[in-house]
Amino acid sequence: MKTYRFTRWLFATILIAVLAFPSVSAAAEVKPLTDDVCTFQVDTHDLVVSNDPYKVGTTIHYKCADGILSIDVNSTSDNPSVVSTEDGFGIIDVYAEGPGSANVVITVYGYEPISIPFNVTEPQEDPAIGQIKDYAAIMQKLAPYENKAIDTSNKYSYLTSKNRKEAYLAFANTIIPNYTKFISGLKAVKTPNKELARLNGIYIKGASLQLEGMTIMKKALYSTKIDSKLVKQANAKLTSGRKLISQFSTEFDSYINKFK
Repeated sequence: MKTYRFTRWLFATILIAVLAFPSVSAAAEVKPLTDDVCTFQVDTHDLVVSNDPYKVGTTIHYKCADGILSIDVNSTSDNPSVVSTEDGFGIIDVYAEGPGSANVVITVYGYEPISIPFNVTEPQEDPAIGQIKDYAAIMQKLAPYENKAIDTSNKYSYLTSKNRKEAYLAFANTIIPNYTKFISGLKAVKTPNKELARLNGIYIKGASLQLEGMTIMKKALYSTKIDSKLVKQANAKLTSGRKLISQFSTEFDSYINKFK
């Protein structure tokens, strides 16, 4: 009987405790996060992936009622491969990580979380970059003609009576025909890019002077005795041509470096 009485007393005590003290879950009721609690502002929901990992895509600015501190405000991304966040005092920095859609989920202690959506896209390529690539592809196709002509010409930088005939045949059959094809290719280049067109014009002028020099050099080698006067004229044309081609190279490098 003692056991019975004690058990009944224990059950009664537990019942009183349950009725007197509400459950923890009831005490920690989560309330809606309304504008009178916190307000959030963001400049844009459309972000672009940046090559700079430290570049902020956009910033969420917020103000909360008295009593709510920045430490009470936390953010996460529901898709970290698209956006990531970094919390600060009164701000949340949002970083664009990769293309896609994601939500920044903001929680304030004691309130229901809210979500702010973002769309992220890859950066659009500058049209000039594609035009430079197209120009480079054309030059790559023409390069074998230029290389063949220049490499062969360089073999005869020192002319004597012994290599005169060999040099003449090289200019007639290899150097001039290949360089002529190279210049024809340069003249056929069509580009909507005004700067590339201007630079290509400089290249054409320089290459044309070089071709004139090569042609004069061939004439200088035609007779048994090398015509030194024509050789001098040829070298002058070649030098003028090289200066323009060097100008093209310098300005072309400067232009493409703007897009790196």
